Formats: sequence, structure tokens, C-alpha cells
Amino acid sequence: MSRRYPALWRALFALMALVVLAQVALEVWLHPRYESDTDLVVAATSAALRCLQASPWSRCPNVSRLPLLQHLPVAALLRAGLAPVEVLRGLTLLNAAAQGAIVVALFRALRGAAPGAPWLAVAGWLGGYGLWYVNSTFGESLAALLTLLAVWSCHRRAAAGAFVATWLASTSKEVAAPFLLALGGLALLLPGGAEREPRATRTTLAACGLGAAAGLASNALFNVWRFGGPVNVGYLDPAFRAAPAQSLMNFAGLWTSPNGGLLWFAPILMAAVLVAAAAPLRGAVVGPRYVARGALAILLALSVGFARWYAPMGWWAWGPRYLLPWLPAVLLLALRAEGGAWQRLATRLGPRGFAGLALALALLAVPNALSLLDSIQYNRFFAHNPACPSVAVQVDAAVYTRALRCMMFSPRSLWWWWLVPVTAKEPLFVASYVGVLWALLWRSGGGPGPEA
Repeated sequence: MSRRYPALWRALFALMALVVLAQVALEVWLHPRYESDTDLVVAATSAALRCLQASPWSRCPNVSRLPLLQHLPVAALLRAGLAPVEVLRGLTLLNAAAQGAIVVALFRALRGAAPGAPWLAVAGWLGGYGLWYVNSTFGESLAALLTLLAVWSCHRRAAAGAFVATWLASTSKEVAAPFLLALGGLALLLPGGAEREPRATRTTLAACGLGAAAGLASNALFNVWRFGGPVNVGYLDPAFRAAPAQSLMNFAGLWTSPNGGLLWFAPILMAAVLVAAAAPLRGAVVGPRYVARGALAILLALSVGFARWYAPMGWWAWGPRYLLPWLPAVLLLALRAEGGAWQRLATRLGPRGFAGLALALALLAVPNALSLLDSIQYNRFFAHNPACPSVAVQVDAAVYTRALRCMMFSPRSLWWWWLVPVTAKEPLFVASYVGVLWALLWRSGGGPGPEA
């Protein structure tokens, strides 16, 4: 951006941002997407409320195997008197609000870090596959917000907030608690927090631990109520476990698949995290030097776990759905620890080189925006690919493995398949989206930005 006409650039950025926000708002309001999993959650929650009304202390075997957090907002909306269809609309609005809150929280949490870190974080989230979920009823957006708030509260030494957010985030997945504790522990090592009084650090650490314990206890009690024991037996079917060879393929797909891998579907966010993790270890304090690498290691560990599941991407969804709740917190930790690494990269590349990198990353993010405009292209892509066999996980595991491999690594990439036809329909939105991302990235590298 030129420094000669700051008012002109501010006006142009505002116009492009308005186009993007207006299109996203229209998609949320006019084209809410009701997922099949959510229909099950609404039906199961309705049955659970009837069980509670009939006998609060009796078991309720009609509740689904899905996590507790997915049932909580549905129960609140049903208790408010909303019909099932209205509940689904309410969930889309809740997820849209959660997505907006993630952007605001990332920006605020990183204002005290490297100068360009807040802009990089906003570009990373807006340029990622999370945009597909803004008008969806899937529960990952709310889980992502709670996980981010839990980690941010730990860094700020806000013990009460850390306890509540960790508790709720622990109910998003029954295996979430140890990873939340690991992320919270890293947050306590971040610059700007480690030098605070030890008592506040110990109190916050205890609050995170109590929140995780409360989440585990809530999950166990919920399972006792619906299954008769503390374990979610709905997930114990051996057919849901991937064999070792398939797990390796799933792990590779979670990161590199052109139809769902993190490196393709979250290009800006992953570039920011990888640059921070690759930064040379500096400083005398041991803890903060390893935070970015520790956050990346936790993301890798989560990928190993989800790779053992029969549907590592979260079944019919855009990008690796199960990893989505963890990305904002990982991004926050990486940029709080090594946000300056991005500006050092910009300095080494020079203005022209960094401008080219910013443009390339913005263009890589375009399919995420297009997926919002035409969200069912994922099904169309595979429906027109006869090389992929139909999935039948509990009928023929070998056929399912071949189908999954074909879906993740098909020669015709879903990532670019419909780029031209959909862009031709919405050129103003696509151009504005690229322009907004480029401006944010340019500002993150030290160039003048929207506020210049």
C-alpha cells in the first residue's frame, strides 16, 4: 500500500471489507446449512429433556453418542420454546457469532505481541477453511471459541475465566481435557505472563486443572446417564478404528491432502504457525523459547489421534473438521511466542518479494471463500468421480479404505476444481476477499495497513 494516499487506501479497504462482510452475512441469513449430525442432536436433546421432565434421576438411553457440548446450546434453545427448525437457525446464528468472536479475540489477544501479529492472525483465520462453517450447524465453531478463550485466560492469569472456558471446552470432545491443559500450560510460559507474580500463576494453573477435571466429570456423568457407565460406548465399535496402515494414510491426508489437508485448506494460518515454530530459539528464559514449537507439537499429536478414527476429516465437511477447534489457540500461542518471525521474513524478502508471498497466500485461500458460496460442491466433486468406490465402513473395510484414499488423494483436486466457474459468478466478492487478505498480510509484514 502506498503511503502517499492513506485516506484512499483506507476507503478502498473499507469498501472491500464491506463487500466480504455483506456476502458472508447474506449466506448466513439466506442459506443456513443444517447438517445431518445436528438433526440427530436436536432429536436426541428433545428426548433427553422429556426424560428429565419425566424422571430427573433415571437413565435416558435415547441420547446420541455425540459430545455434551453439542447438546447444551440445543437444550437451551428448546427450553426457550423454539421449534426444531428454529433451533437449527439459532445454531447457525450462534456459530456465526462465534466466528466473529474468534476474530475479535485473536486481534485483542495479540495486540501486545509483535506489531504485525494481530493482522496476521485475522488474515489466517479469515483465509482458512473455518469460513465454510460460518453458516453451518456443526459445533466446531463454538468449540474453537471456547478453546481460544481458555488458552487466552490462562495467559492473562484470569483464573475464573480459565476455569469456566476450560470446563466447557473439555465437553467438546471426551479426549479434549489433556490437550487443553497442555495448551494452557504453554500459555503460562508466554512472554508477558511468565514474569507475573507466582501466586497468580499457580492459581490460574489450578483453575485450568479444575476446569479440565470438571469437564471430564461432566462427560462421565453424561455417559452414565445415557449409557450406564462413564465411558461413551457409542465410540467403542472396532469398525471405527483405523488399521495402522490406514492411520498413516489418514495422518498424511490431514496435512497434505489436496481435498482436505491443513496445508492447503488453512494456507495463511499454517504458514504463520510454521514460520513461528521454525524461528531460531532466542532469549535466556527457557519456557517461551519453546512455546511455538510446543503448540505445533500438540497439533501434530491431535492429528495422530484423529488419524486413528475411521473418518479423520469429520465425514462430509470442508477441511479437517475435528482439528478446527484447536487452530485459533495454536495460532495465538505461536504468534504470542514468535510473532516477530513473520516480520523478519518480510524484511528478508523485501517489499516486492513479500508482496508476492502475500498475494500467493491470498490466492490460495480463495477456494475457502468459494466453498461458502457453493457449499455442496464437495458432494458434486466425488459424485462425478467414478474412480472412487462408494464408502461402506461397516460392510467392507477394504473397500472403505480404498474409497477414503481416493477421496483424499484423487488426481483431480477439489481445491481448484470449481474455482473458475464460481469466481465468474461472484467476481466482486472474490476480488474483495483477495484484496482484504492481501492488505492484512501486507500490514502484518510491517507495511502500512487499514489504519495507516
